[in-house]
Amino acid sequence: MLSDKIIALKSYDAGGNQLHTYKDGTNQPDNYSLSSFPRRSSYGSNIWSTSNIRAWLNSTKLKVIWPDQCPPNRELRAGGDTILLSNIKDNISTIVNNYDSAFYEMVSDQMFLLDVKQLNRIEQNKTVLGNEYYLGKMSTNLRVKEKMQNVEKYPYWLYWLRTPDAYDSLLDCVRFVDIDKTIASCMASNGAYGIRPAFYVELSKVSFQNGSGSDMNPYML
Repeated sequence: MLSDKIIALKSYDAGGNQLHTYKDGTNQPDNYSLSSFPRRSSYGSNIWSTSNIRAWLNSTKLKVIWPDQCPPNRELRAGGDTILLSNIKDNISTIVNNYDSAFYEMVSDQMFLLDVKQLNRIEQNKTVLGNEYYLGKMSTNLRVKEKMQNVEKYPYWLYWLRTPDAYDSLLDCVRFVDIDKTIASCMASNGAYGIRPAFYVELSKVSFQNGSGSDMNPYML
């Protein structure tokens, strides 16, 4: 199940004054071989398993336990700090070209963000979901909160995927769905991007009260 709307604007991961670590406690690389600039400690890590947004989505307590003790208390917003964007964009039909041969790790989550292959499957199911269902739309409450109630001016908004940028020089960059219908990447600490959570449903244990699963008539549990 995928949230029909973007429910919040949040950073994917926070920067901090210390190195980010993997789940086993070892340090993540902070830069790549051709540069000494500390990308992950400056702009957050693109590793899903240790990300702030994963901790937030799966927390069962009001006080979230943040990985590496780095709470996202300085979420960068467009117009304030410099926003670093990758200049490489992909089409939704080509983003899975090397998916099955890429490195990966196994995690277990109740809630998660889509990866590029799951996004691609949504596009493949467009005859049911609609041609632009994969694009992000803010919920009504979020539009009010962010003072973006002009739907005609802002019909869509950017939202995070959980897939990291594949380039080894962009250790802080994560893929996202852009409003121009492409898939791009941006630094993880950018707090202006949307959260569109997903979760798995065991169909044998639930019943749908109504809805058809389409864009105009989503399922209601």
